[in-house]
Amino acid sequence: MHYNDEMVEILKLLPADYALRNGFSPVEVTRGRLKIAVSNQNYQNLIDEIEFIVERTILVETKSREEVLGQIANLYGINLENWEEKGQEYLPVEKEHINLSDSDIFGDDKHSVVPFVNRLISEAIRERASDIHLERYEGIFRIRFRIDGALIEHLPPYSAYPEMIISRLKIMAGMDIAEKRRPQDGRIRMENHQSKIDLRVSTLPTEFGEKMVLRILNKQAVALSLDSLGFDKKLLADLTKVLNLPYGMILLTGPTGSGKTTTLYSALNFLNKTDVNIISIEDPIEYNLSGINQIRVRPDLNLNFAAILRTILRQDPDVIMVGEIRDTETAEIAVRAALTGHLVLSTLHTNDSLSTLIRLIDMGIDPFLIAHSLKMVIAQRLIR
Repeated sequence: MHYNDEMVEILKLLPADYALRNGFSPVEVTRGRLKIAVSNQNYQNLIDEIEFIVERTILVETKSREEVLGQIANLYGINLENWEEKGQEYLPVEKEHINLSDSDIFGDDKHSVVPFVNRLISEAIRERASDIHLERYEGIFRIRFRIDGALIEHLPPYSAYPEMIISRLKIMAGMDIAEKRRPQDGRIRMENHQSKIDLRVSTLPTEFGEKMVLRILNKQAVALSLDSLGFDKKLLADLTKVLNLPYGMILLTGPTGSGKTTTLYSALNFLNKTDVNIISIEDPIEYNLSGINQIRVRPDLNLNFAAILRTILRQDPDVIMVGEIRDTETAEIAVRAALTGHLVLSTLHTNDSLSTLIRLIDMGIDPFLIAHSLKMVIAQRLIR
């Protein structure tokens, strides 16, 4: 079926699962107006939300549920008999310390902004995005999802309500909505009847307003097992063999978003047994793993990787996971731990396996110590 450019844009903004869930169908778009057919008589909140999303005046005609479903099937080209909704919408678990109500911030626009933000996050989760980027430019507010390592524009650039969207997300993350000149970090928890999802939120002041990135920490979407990593049989056998060693160091290398953290967590899950004491140092903790003692780096308390690593060596660990080796001190302690009866797993920012050796030498680690401690280096890439 052929549609004009305006209708194509509308169908991108209002996907089929959203139309089915809310009982409406786009009918016609002309000169800044969108006509929709609805089967629900209580549609005012829905109209407000759609008007906010598409930035057009909404005209409404009421039809029976069967007629609306038929229009959706024809318009989106789907078979309703085989159609399964992709997932229940996630709603925020509000933080107890937030005192401001939504109406204090958004006024009459609350009913538009709040459901829009919930839907945005829910769609990112359903599309298995790892990050949501909200970016401010002159007269433009852009939203992009990072899916399989690539940034994909989710909505066409538009300028409506960027301040309110950012403010809503900052409220959900427990941030100071009045502070717009400094970077902030926060955390959001979303849930539906099936699962809970955490999001790590970061803001950055730019020339035209705050840029925000939400990292989606969806444990259900990440296969934390070695068999699910896509390694060939020989590499998987080699990795399993090294993980069963009583001591030594395993390093992962690769660009950001290549899956190093997933591989580390999968290795920890493989080693997670009742007779093994596992301690991890992370910045930040992305997934909570039962049976593993996870410690978050706290620079404000002078708890960096090196300081925590020195301390946990007195905690009788069998396995130590260091989120990243960033400096000489951390590298020296990690190598010493690997040589004194501990299995150490970590990551290093280099382009390939050979560069890892050069990087360790540049950090001041003696080559003979590297030779005795380093058992495996995995240079990892994400295949799209």
